[in-house]
Formats: sequence, structure tokens, C-alpha cells
Amino acid sequence: MFANLILSARLAAQRAAFNLFGAILMLIGIGFLTVAAWIGLAAAFGTLIAALVIGCVFVGLGLLLIAMASVRRPLPPPAPAPAAAAPVGIAGLVGALVQGIGAGIVASAAMRKPPPPPPPPPPPPAAG
Repeated sequence: MFANLILSARLAAQRAAFNLFGAILMLIGIGFLTVAAWIGLAAAFGTLIAALVIGCVFVGLGLLLIAMASVRRPLPPPAPAPAAAAPVGIAGLVGALVQGIGAGIVASAAMRKPPPPPPPPPPPPAAG
């Protein structure tokens, strides 16, 4: 039981590490893309327009992410409560006890039974 728990924790930590490393690499890539956009826009339109365009792109993306995060999705309805079991009387308890004792007797007899004898050896080959 603990082995599965340790394995699932190890896999979750590995996934988290890969996700973190991927996010760091993506941030580095965004930095380089921003610099490339700055160089291209500054060469084509000047530094003021380049700063305005890049600033507006980042503000627009930020507003889009905030809008996506603020959308409220309806929660699924709660699962219905399980039906209450009918009360078990003394007769049901005694029946369950007798059934359990019978299962134990059958299992114990199966464990005490001697193993079956081995199969007979094959007949010797005919001399020819």
C-alpha cells in the first residue's frame, strides 16, 4: 500500500519538475521573442511604436488570461446520498455468522486436503 503511495508521489513530483522546467524554458523563449519583436519593430517603425505594440500585446494577453480565470463554471450537482440500508435484525446477524463459519470450514478443509498424486510415468519406448 505504501509502495503505491510512494510511487504516485514520485511520479507527481517528476511531472511537477518537468512542468516547472518547461515553464522556465517557455519564459526564456518569450524573453527572446520579445527582444526579436523589439528589434524588428524598432527598425521598421521606431522605438516609440515598438514599445507601444509590445506593451499592448502583453497587456492584452494579461487581460485575456484574467477574463478566462474569472469565468464561473457551474458546479456539477452533488452525488445522491446512498440509500440507507434496511436495519438488520438478530436473524440476519445469526445468518451471516453461520454463513461465515461455513465458509471458514470449507476453506480449512481445502487447505488440509493432501495434494493429488503425481501422474504415472510414460510407458517405455518400444524396442525395435
